[in-house]
Amino acid sequence: MEDIVSQTKANYQRNKDKLAMLLSKTPDDKLNWAPSATARSAVQLVAHCADAVRNIHSMLEGKPFEFNGTVELDSRLRESDRRYTSREEVSALLDQNSTAFLDFLDRLKPEQLDVIVTNFAGQFPMSVGIAFPGNHMEGHIAQLEYLQTIWGDVDWYSPLPS
Repeated sequence: MEDIVSQTKANYQRNKDKLAMLLSKTPDDKLNWAPSATARSAVQLVAHCADAVRNIHSMLEGKPFEFNGTVELDSRLRESDRRYTSREEVSALLDQNSTAFLDFLDRLKPEQLDVIVTNFAGQFPMSVGIAFPGNHMEGHIAQLEYLQTIWGDVDWYSPLPS
């Protein structure tokens, strides 16, 4: 149990830290820029990740995430993302929702890892579901890295030598 939870926490924290670092490296004039009307800006990507952490966490606690099809869900999520316009807002939201999720992981009992959780994608054991927030975030990190290349930032922000 400790292995699964500690690995999940480590992966989540690594992704959260990378997302926060990439946001911190985003120039002020690019925070709310998006390459098209249907693409998310850097601020919107972080807001989306922070909201997803909260939504997935709620689902893992047995609260259904209800929606009427993917078109309605996408519209609702994008509307929520657009409420945020500053680095500070989304950083605080990401911190708040991450703290709540990591606290949830700390409170999990071994027998809870085998509990079957249901969401719109199907059923799975809790031990699988707890990885969803970090895995979801990882995909959006790649999107933010791509945005950075569009505006000419090709720094890897890696501990590797340049």
